[in-house]
Amino acid sequence: MPTRTSTEPSVQALTGLHLYHAKLSNSSMRVRLLLEEKRLAWASHLLDATKQDNLAESYLRINPTSLIPALVHDGVVVTESSDILYYLEEHFAEPRLAPVEEGERAEMREWVDLAASSHPTTLKPWMYAITGTLTKRPEDMERYRELQSDPDLVAFHQRSLDGFSDEEVADAVERNHAILARMEGGLTEAPWLVGGVYGLADIAWFPNVLLLDLLGFPMSDYPAVRRWLAVVRSRPAAGRAIGSSPFRLPGWLLRPVIRLRKALRG
Repeated sequence: MPTRTSTEPSVQALTGLHLYHAKLSNSSMRVRLLLEEKRLAWASHLLDATKQDNLAESYLRINPTSLIPALVHDGVVVTESSDILYYLEEHFAEPRLAPVEEGERAEMREWVDLAASSHPTTLKPWMYAITGTLTKRPEDMERYRELQSDPDLVAFHQRSLDGFSDEEVADAVERNHAILARMEGGLTEAPWLVGGVYGLADIAWFPNVLLLDLLGFPMSDYPAVRRWLAVVRSRPAAGRAIGSSPFRLPGWLLRPVIRLRKALRG
């Protein structure tokens, strides 16, 4: 997994575990959940993404790409939520949350990597379209282009700013349903995503599914996923990691909001 030792004295001086995260970021949620499941002591550095805290020089010294979250462990910086999960599992083995058997480990990595890589085409377009959330302010985009070397991420944030098209939102809905259907198939046969045991795959996917549910995504066709979500949400570690969640928004309330936003954009 990619790690780097910062050349910044202020970062090198950090001892123990320090997490730079955002409250409702799904990527941040999964890292907090793993930290709590392992009952690790960690220092919280909460960033307000709506105020572009991740573009502040103090954060860029930790993660020059500006992405959230970032973990600092005794001066070693780890970014990308999936890599942070793997790093914590490797360095803090108890309780074990990764399978031992090779085939199950490969399946676990597939689920974890998919949770981290798919949200720009699944969760985020749908979520930003229905809530009207802007990932970047217009005045921040030039600075973001200078920092971010991934053209796909730059294009994603520009589309968020411009407004996702109906086709992009419909595609995101279809992709979300495809993933939920795949989860439903597995969770109908077993209580957890991999190997019948709670682990990193469940931790990686919990925030994505939680946000879909809270924002009123249609979940009635996925009873096994809903049961799984309720069980994970009831875990003490989830309570500490997620805290009090906002009320679930029903579809009957979201639909007129979506129509109004489209009318205002048009």
